[in-house]
Amino acid sequence: MGDGIILPPVPTMDNTPCVELLRGAPLSEHASCKPGGLLGIMAKACTSYKSGKAGEKKAEDMLQDLISKFGAHPSFVASPSQAGTSERNLFGINHYAGNCSYDVMSFIEKDADLLDATFVSLLCHSSDVCLSEGRGQNNQQPTPNDNNKRVVVFLCSSGI
Repeated sequence: MGDGIILPPVPTMDNTPCVELLRGAPLSEHASCKPGGLLGIMAKACTSYKSGKAGEKKAEDMLQDLISKFGAHPSFVASPSQAGTSERNLFGINHYAGNCSYDVMSFIEKDADLLDATFVSLLCHSSDVCLSEGRGQNNQQPTPNDNNKRVVVFLCSSGI
């Protein structure tokens, strides 16, 4: 007010429930190494998909898991509406900026981050110094047969 400008009050929202929804534990508690909450359900769905155990309706199954576990949570919106209609493949998160809707279709595939085997092979057999100097477990480069998580960790640790 020292400069004579009067600003209107800025409404803020406590985002604690949203964070707790994502991580699965109250902020006052130490979080588990294994993700809980929404992130845990999504991680479980991606693991199932990557291992080939996911069914044809994996996205719908994940949405039902989310709704059954978090349907009553104040930051979870079980059936958000867009343009006045309710979409059956959507869920929402109510956070500081308002409701944000997410479509579960192809959500698991996008979150799984699978690398194409040809791309992994190309990177693993590269003569590039960044790749040739990086090492995985037992001081070895990962091979195209290794799981993609190890290759991604290898690539990240190599500075790529």
